[in-house]
Amino acid sequence: DFEPLPQAYRLIHNEADEIPGITIEIFLTYAVITYFNQGILAHEQALIEALQSVLKLDGIYAKYRTPEPSAVHTKLVWGELAPEEIIIEEGKGKYAVRIMEGLMTGLFLDQRANRDWLQKHSDRKRVCNTFSYTGSLSIACGLGNAFVTRSIDLSRTYTDWCRHNL
Repeated sequence: DFEPLPQAYRLIHNEADEIPGITIEIFLTYAVITYFNQGILAHEQALIEALQSVLKLDGIYAKYRTPEPSAVHTKLVWGELAPEEIIIEEGKGKYAVRIMEGLMTGLFLDQRANRDWLQKHSDRKRVCNTFSYTGSLSIACGLGNAFVTRSIDLSRTYTDWCRHNL
């Protein structure tokens, strides 16, 4: 028996999967391809077609974080527009993901094991989450019955997003 896939997961993780210059993340029925170098862009159409052939998706987005052009941008490359915010349920937690928002989406998918560990080890603890981004680690601690959590980030945008997630 196989466990069902989580609502959000990293399908390809750059060099860790021996495909340098790219990550592919899935959020419910939307894929986000992030490009980190120009060379991999030559394969964009093949990647889109491969994703369409193996996954039931409503849309595919691309985040271009390549050195050229210098401006990072995100665009829909296939399918339907995603909602402005997608709520991802992971364990007991709920996290707001915004595919079109800046460099990232609001949830570091490669930190799932850390969120799980914190939830299991934060009972009756006081937690200070510095560089808290959107607060996913704070949420995990709260779900693990932390006595108190403090979330600190210099970015007003991410502080507001953290508050929203909490």
